[in-house]
Amino acid sequence: MSQTRSCFLATAETTLKFLDRPETSRAWDEPSALPEFQVSGLVAHTLSQITNPVVALQNPKPEQETIGLFDHFERAAWTTPDIHNEANTGIRQSSDKMAEKGYEKLFAYAEDCYNQLVTDLPHTASDATGASPTWPHNLSLDDYLRTRIMEMVVHSDDVAQTLGIAAPTFAPEAYDLTYWILTRLAAARHGHSAVIAAMARGERATGSITAF
Repeated sequence: MSQTRSCFLATAETTLKFLDRPETSRAWDEPSALPEFQVSGLVAHTLSQITNPVVALQNPKPEQETIGLFDHFERAAWTTPDIHNEANTGIRQSSDKMAEKGYEKLFAYAEDCYNQLVTDLPHTASDATGASPTWPHNLSLDDYLRTRIMEMVVHSDDVAQTLGIAAPTFAPEAYDLTYWILTRLAAARHGHSAVIAAMARGERATGSITAF
């Protein structure tokens, strides 16, 4: 099994253990740290990074073109700051729909999906592809899982900020991958000089270098 697939499973395990806690249940219907997202929707969206790969493996879309990892981000409408555009609104709506399962059923479903992936990923072809349900294109399966790892790391931090607790500690490989993706996206959005200055020359930093 590839290092990416092993990293994904480890990240998913950490995410499940972190999210399934009394603080999450108590705050279920409260606003989250993300605008327009309740805790329930944010948690459901984070767990979808574990459940959607099962859907992807069970329902491959060979008719769709397979593109590169950063080509995917260039095409993604949700990466813009406009949280009310069609893509971001759709993400919140689908997350809220998923959260309607309720806390216990949602976590049971996510746990079942995780266990399914533990069984399936080691035996999935190296040239397999993956895509979330609404995507018009595929990624290689490992690239798809890389996007899921980044999402889990970022959104777990969102949940931690929401609940006022410490963020989980992921494996170094998960952070390395997340920083690689976010740095590449930040440079594409703000330029290499802005990113370098913000990270190495604070006196020349000109402002935010957020990736999204």
